[in-house]
Amino acid sequence: VQIDPNGLVRNELPPQVLVEEVRVDGVPVAGAERLQQIPPSATRLELEFTATSLTAAERNRFRHRLEGLDTDWVEAGPQRIVAYHHLPPGRYKFELAACNGDGVWNQAAIALSLRVLPPFWKTWWFGMLAGFVVLGGGGWGVRSWSVRRLGHKLQALQEQHALEKERARIAQDIHDELGASLTRIALLTELGQKHKDRAVDVAVDLEKISATAREAVRAMDAIVWAVNPRNDTLDSFANYVSQFAEDFFRLTAIRYRLDVPPDLPDRPLSTEVRHHLFLAVKETLNNVVRHSGATEVWLRLSCEGNQLTIAIEDNGKGLQQGPSAPGQDGLLNLKHRLHSLGGVCQVQSSAGKGTEVRMVLSLSG
Repeated sequence: VQIDPNGLVRNELPPQVLVEEVRVDGVPVAGAERLQQIPPSATRLELEFTATSLTAAERNRFRHRLEGLDTDWVEAGPQRIVAYHHLPPGRYKFELAACNGDGVWNQAAIALSLRVLPPFWKTWWFGMLAGFVVLGGGGWGVRSWSVRRLGHKLQALQEQHALEKERARIAQDIHDELGASLTRIALLTELGQKHKDRAVDVAVDLEKISATAREAVRAMDAIVWAVNPRNDTLDSFANYVSQFAEDFFRLTAIRYRLDVPPDLPDRPLSTEVRHHLFLAVKETLNNVVRHSGATEVWLRLSCEGNQLTIAIEDNGKGLQQGPSAPGQDGLLNLKHRLHSLGGVCQVQSSAGKGTEVRMVLSLSG
């Protein structure tokens, strides 16, 4: 076999390169030449390529570069596949060039544009949304803190106001109840000293002093009961009112009957509500003794749901002109007292048929 070196011809035709297939996590992507976006969940990107040279194709060599990741061309030799792992989000351009067996490189390398999509938490809109959330959350937090602070101050002022109101009420009760009784005892004592030589008059004065002292003791007991927070329950109120009514009618000729359920619901009853309800019941019982001429009186207490009902009924002479007639200031006071608590006071009476005072109040809790 003879070879004439002068007869050898150099292949000046560079091979044309072609990306045959693109795979994302081992799955081929159709239309690789139009590939634009790679999902953020992709972990491996593979590109398989070749060169269209029909002369000694096995001697073709390749080089490639991924703009955005590689700083220079990567000599791949005859290897016709390249893989990238965990590409960061961003835009890339894959460039590919090849040469034939005589080292002639093609000057117009092909380029394939790629874009690796970021996860949603790295997108611009998520960043803006997070910024708005942070700013909004900060503003909401500051506002909530300010509202809570103002709420605490308001609550403290309300508690202080309630305490001052309670102190004023206690002082008023002591002045009205105990002050009047003690003043009466003093006057009766002075009167008894003036006719101390008359035994009959002295006995009458002593009896009045004794009765007044008993009223003062009851008044003091009512004040102490009203201010004790341990009595802020419906059951405590029912027990105290029942015992008060029994003691109140024991010294009269009126027969007292009580109708109270043995098991009342466990409901709170504030000091103010207990106090005003007790005064309303007390005033009604006083009216029965002084004006009704009754021989029997019924005190009924019931609680259904959130509604408390107290009914005081007598068999006396009733109101001659009806409960709405002029001069019924006591009944108007009862209605105003219940209205201040958010309740109602209903009075039913007619001449000769007795009187019923019904107090209805909605309870909280």
